[in-house]
Amino acid sequence: MLFNSNSIQGRQQDQDEVFIEILKKNEMSEEDKKKFQRSIKSLILFLKQLDYDPFKSEIEFCIFGSQLNGFGTKESDVDFTFITNSFVDERIALKYIQQEINSVDQRKFKIKEFIEFARIAVMKIADESNKIEIDMCFNNLLGVINTKLLYAYANLHKKVQQGGVLLKLWGKQQKIINKNCFSSYAILIMWLHFLQEKYQMPNLQNKQYKPPKLKSILSIKRNIEGRRISSFDVDVFFVYNGEKYNQLKDQFEKRMSQVSLKQLLKDFFKYYSDQGEGFNQKYKISINEKQLKEEGEKYSMCDPFDQEHDPIKKIRNNFKDQSVFNKAAKSIEENAQNMF
Repeated sequence: MLFNSNSIQGRQQDQDEVFIEILKKNEMSEEDKKKFQRSIKSLILFLKQLDYDPFKSEIEFCIFGSQLNGFGTKESDVDFTFITNSFVDERIALKYIQQEINSVDQRKFKIKEFIEFARIAVMKIADESNKIEIDMCFNNLLGVINTKLLYAYANLHKKVQQGGVLLKLWGKQQKIINKNCFSSYAILIMWLHFLQEKYQMPNLQNKQYKPPKLKSILSIKRNIEGRRISSFDVDVFFVYNGEKYNQLKDQFEKRMSQVSLKQLLKDFFKYYSDQGEGFNQKYKISINEKQLKEEGEKYSMCDPFDQEHDPIKKIRNNFKDQSVFNKAAKSIEENAQNMF
């Protein structure tokens, strides 16, 4: 029997039609993209009018997060960080920005909340004109770099991006993505980890791909929840373009072309089910180097860059029903459109 790749892809497309429709309904419209751009330009123009002299530091602005990492939806907000050329206590800096914004007679940008003692201090701002939510922080360099890493993974194959978005929608629908349980970011790391383990998606941070003379060590210094100053060095290398990236992409394309998006999602849910390997393995969930869990630890994850951050640490006391993954593996066969 002759192998017909076109017929396989045709069957996959038929299976995946419901998922493609869900994705279309949740993608950002062109008008929303324009609003997003207007909001960013307006915010930067406004911030440049404020007084930054107390920082005695050069300041740049960066946008990061789901709007730029390839896994955004129409519900995604804006992640915005100030980048300075020297250490600034981010909590003190945000308090100063808060005072400056409040001192200006304007109605466009409204401070909704200042979360000072989170892992990364953040000020939530609403752009009242464009109806855009903005999360503002200071010196979140690893957030910016992580956004580029996720974008590189999303671009390896359209099913990587599609599956990640669908799982974010599913997690919110099932109410397991919330401030006390999983984050959208943690679900994405789980998805990429699964693809590496079961579908041989490449590890883009693999040091064997690193050019010998490339310097990629970044020194991080920050305030941890207002209690202590932390500093560490991290290697921020990863493959994101060029000949090696294209080679890895082509190799992965051959594997992904043989499987439907529906099957990938079904396998994901089984992987993290009660009997699956995901949470039952001896290693932490990771998309980079493997690390053993601590004794007695079930839920644990390595952040790709931030050695002090376990994105699923908080679920240990808040996530009680792993059968949600079991149920999803069955529902995707019977009633997929209601899952997302």
